[in-house]
Amino acid sequence: MSRDDSTQRHPPDPVASTLSGLGDASPVLVMAAAGAGSVDAVCRSLLAPTDGTEQALVLSLTDGVDGCLERLGDTAGLSTVHVITTRQGPSATTVTAGETTEIVTRRIDDPSDLPRLGIAASRTVTGADGEGRFRVCIDSLTAMLQYADRGRVYRFVQVLQDRLAQADTVAHYHMNPAAHDEQTVETLRQLFDAVVEVSADGSVELVE
Repeated sequence: MSRDDSTQRHPPDPVASTLSGLGDASPVLVMAAAGAGSVDAVCRSLLAPTDGTEQALVLSLTDGVDGCLERLGDTAGLSTVHVITTRQGPSATTVTAGETTEIVTRRIDDPSDLPRLGIAASRTVTGADGEGRFRVCIDSLTAMLQYADRGRVYRFVQVLQDRLAQADTVAHYHMNPAAHDEQTVETLRQLFDAVVEVSADGSVELVE
């Protein structure tokens, strides 16, 4: 099979191609309006492992365990996926997905308890069994801002990122900029090394 034939059968992934420009930038802010196309593909690409020893952590105030795993899709190459959610579901459980990926879940009842959420995330990364770099998704700052003011959310990201950076993670956070005033968006944006914008039509752009 020629190289051209291979390309036709397996066309390049435009989302992954765009995000490759990020390298190992962390943290990354993913800005997308509610329902924007490609946002799940962006999340999957940012959580995708580069070798078979990596682990993923998804902390979600918007989805339950099933929703988080559905968004993540294929977990091949991830040794463990940790899900922390404030939605209804199991409070603590461990299951195995297929033959290779262990799924560890935890529920925290109060989505306004940002310190507890941050502690749970940092302890997961620093105390997890096994080896391999962590890839982290925080979904979302918009949801947090329904329960806490801008200053508290700013502090949450600042403190959590200090802990995640010490553990050599690659992290991204979601936010819907249309849901907030310009000052809130710009204040939180300062905390991130790079920004990904997802438009309503699904196009993806690196803006910083």
